[in-house]
Amino acid sequence: MMPRTICRLLLCGLLLAAPPRPAGAADRATYRLVEVSLWAEYDRPEMLVILRAVLADHVALPAPVQLPLPAGITPSAVAYRDVDGTLRNLDHARRSGGGTARVHARTDQREVRLEYYAPLSRQGGERGYTFAWPGGMDVARFDIELLPPPGARGLKLTPAAT
Repeated sequence: MMPRTICRLLLCGLLLAAPPRPAGAADRATYRLVEVSLWAEYDRPEMLVILRAVLADHVALPAPVQLPLPAGITPSAVAYRDVDGTLRNLDHARRSGGGTARVHARTDQREVRLEYYAPLSRQGGERGYTFAWPGGMDVARFDIELLPPPGARGLKLTPAAT
């Protein structure tokens, strides 16, 4: 019997309940794009979380960046994408407090990337993961990508994907 994977995505109410942006506000956002990729059991029996953030064109470089990280998690990679497209390690510091953590860095490139592994909950043949977006970033566009493990069946998202 194939294992089932249940993935629950929980977006902070702050993100969902944010009032509509005034006309032109997206043009002033600090981040043009934040993309979160959730790859279940990609190369370990955990959830690989990849956060890709692209600074808006109006942000002067070098620029400080702060990327959210779950409390108790250590990043496995913090990088920037060089002009030739290569990912290169980025000096960073992890700071935590109040049940949350952030990776702080300074970059002279538009795209930064944070990767970490998070545990999956397991109950019988089911695996689950709750992703909570803490908000606190001025983002014009936010995307989530989910890659279930090979052979997964019965995938459930809460709230349902739109």
